[in-house]
Amino acid sequence: MPLIWEGVHMGLLLRNMSGLNVIVETSLIDMYVKCGCLEKGLCIFQKICKKNQLSYSVMISGLAMHGHAREALRVFSEMLEEGLEPDVVVYVGVLSACSHAGLVDEGLKCFHRMKFEPWD
Repeated sequence: MPLIWEGVHMGLLLRNMSGLNVIVETSLIDMYVKCGCLEKGLCIFQKICKKNQLSYSVMISGLAMHGHAREALRVFSEMLEEGLEPDVVVYVGVLSACSHAGLVDEGLKCFHRMKFEPWD
């Protein structure tokens, strides 16, 4: 029975996302990712029209936590392309993803970017 309810909940949520703001959407992503429902978190993330630094941070950290390093790097690249500057939390997520997946070169690139980019 819980699986049916989850499907109904997700369906209703996705149909009504236009009324949510990015803070609520990001909180939902965080909840789903922490509960082990990465696909649901990704689905919500992809539907956010105006992502902010926090929504990217939550998604990158969630992907890293669940062993999806390449996808975390893809989301990180998307964040940079959108002109959003990563903070310490984003860098920790990216470096964690690279570390757990053995992506040494990508981790070094991220580390050098972190080391030489100006901090606000």
